[in-house]
Amino acid sequence: IGPYSITDKNKGKEVKKVKGRSIEIFFDDHVIIESGNNADKQNRYRQMLTDMLNDQWNWIKDRKHIRIIDDNNAVESLRMAENAKLMAQQF
Repeated sequence: IGPYSITDKNKGKEVKKVKGRSIEIFFDDHVIIESGNNADKQNRYRQMLTDMLNDQWNWIKDRKHIRIIDDNNAVESLRMAENAKLMAQQF
């Protein structure tokens, strides 16, 4: 994965609260772990998108192909991403 860095964003600060799956979660550390650089991240995103499109295309050509991403998990994935975005915007 390459070099990584760990940054403590809440060192010595107050306890914070978030809500996840209807449960309140209290925490006193906010740590960011980063791996690689932005170019590495973009390459990983590009590869993931390519793999997803290839999976869809294989299913279009052959309906016996079992898709990795289907109607159900695609919607749930989008819901989770939107919830994560909303949580991140609180900080």
